Amino acid sequence: MPPGHERCTQVRCRYHLALKGLGDHRREPTRDCALAVANEGPRYLDEVAAILGLTGERVRQIEERALRKLHSSAALRRLFDESD
Repeated sequence: MPPGHERCTQVRCRYHLALKGLGDHRREPTRDCALAVANEGPRYLDEVAAILGLTGERVRQIEERALRKLHSSAALRRLFDESD
């Protein structure tokens, strides 16, 4: 963990990166809280992969899937339409 970053004590939180699901085969993450990492600002794909303990390809796949979900989100479309 980088200096100055405190450990997250909420190990049951859905954003805790060390929490592994059934059949989850990945390396140990270098950080423990996804929200803390997100609040630090934008990251490159290889940085995200290192933080999560995943391969760059797996992070790319997750990003692609998330963007598809956002693109097809009716709730986001309504919010966008209301902002006009």
